Amino acid sequence: MKCCTVLGVAIPKTHASVKSRAKFLKFLLIGTILLCASYALAQPAPIAWVVNNLGETLSKVDLSSGQVLTNAISLGSIPNDMVISGDVAYVVNSLSNHVQIIDLSAQQTLGTIELYLGLNPYFIVLDGEDRAFVSNWMTGNVSVLDLDAMMEIDTINTGGVPQGLCIVGDRLFISDVNYDFQTWSYGPGRLLAYSLNDLSFLGEVTIGTNPQVIEYGPDGRLHVVCTGDFASITGQVEIINPTDLTVEHTVTLGGSPGSIAFTSDGTAYLGAAGWTEDGYVYSYNAISYAVYHDENNPILVPSAAMDVAVTNDDHVLVCCFNSDHLAELDASGSLHETYLVGDGPLSVGIQESSTGIKPTQQLQKSYSLSHNFPEPFNSTTVIVYNLKTATSVSLEVFDIRGRLVESRDLGFLHAGIQRATFSPRSDLSSGMYWYRLETGSSIMKGSMLFLK
Repeated sequence: MKCCTVLGVAIPKTHASVKSRAKFLKFLLIGTILLCASYALAQPAPIAWVVNNLGETLSKVDLSSGQVLTNAISLGSIPNDMVISGDVAYVVNSLSNHVQIIDLSAQQTLGTIELYLGLNPYFIVLDGEDRAFVSNWMTGNVSVLDLDAMMEIDTINTGGVPQGLCIVGDRLFISDVNYDFQTWSYGPGRLLAYSLNDLSFLGEVTIGTNPQVIEYGPDGRLHVVCTGDFASITGQVEIINPTDLTVEHTVTLGGSPGSIAFTSDGTAYLGAAGWTEDGYVYSYNAISYAVYHDENNPILVPSAAMDVAVTNDDHVLVCCFNSDHLAELDASGSLHETYLVGDGPLSVGIQESSTGIKPTQQLQKSYSLSHNFPEPFNSTTVIVYNLKTATSVSLEVFDIRGRLVESRDLGFLHAGIQRATFSPRSDLSSGMYWYRLETGSSIMKGSMLFLK
């Protein structure tokens, strides 16, 4: 008996079975269409989330329907960077000096991780699901965060002005823009390597001027975007071997590129500002290093191209700071669509689909903090807090550079309102100080202003 095969199913080709074959084929075709349709419906549309630096909000863009929910979530003061893991976003708020943790599905803030050992946080990178690293511009260090406990647990003292962060294998790479705040000028940039296992220093290499971001490229190399000094020194990308920290190639682009992302075919796209009517996007081959678009023939988008990101279908998203748009380039690099998203879009992340990963839960605190008074103070201040259960409590006070100035065991205290008194030593200078109250299961932090 002869048979034909449809989608792997053998169907006999006898005269008596002609009608049954036709019915079966019709049923199979309808079933296949419904299966494909249900699969398509089961795949959530990719969502772009945009950090509005000036508006201090997060906007939501459905890239399939084009629907925009402007100012969907309120952020802290001067939000600068964001990373998305599953359905959770981690937003760095530079002036608020904390990392805001957001459940994107519920569109609500779960909590914040306060930074007291670093100041003016800039960029963030995740290490798996349990740690994050945040570069601190003003204090020359990188904060180490425990995401489960929602707290800062350590710092890496890099010196200089750390900015870009990248993790490859068991190494953390940090770029130092080496900016001199006395002369208002840039020195040679540095790339530093640290071990993720024990945070030990592994080495460094001198690179181009003002290294903003670091990304691991499809060529197995680090691509470090060096923006230049916005005047006589223009932009370039240093290609660095992550194993021996050698500079293997320099991609000269000109202008002032400050972000980078890669498509699946190995094309690098860079946001390169452009502060007049048009914004500029550059591109090059991240394997052969052939330049496609540079300062002489940029891809034009609305004004001031900042952060870039790539979707699973190789569309490139560009934050356009001056025009308040998110621009979308298609897979060929042509402008496909623009979305009005809010005031000063600076960073963009993509939520491809719901992962089923349970978002970080809000930290269960055994006590709550009220305030310290007086504030500011010039001799003594009292920190008032409420213990929900009896517990041991300790107090630590740090200066603005993260140096410990006082550590005190407050003993085992009963539940209820408690007070801790802080009197600064005579050698302490005026300024902001951070305090940390710790029990066996919780930590609460706050700030206080001392004026002599």
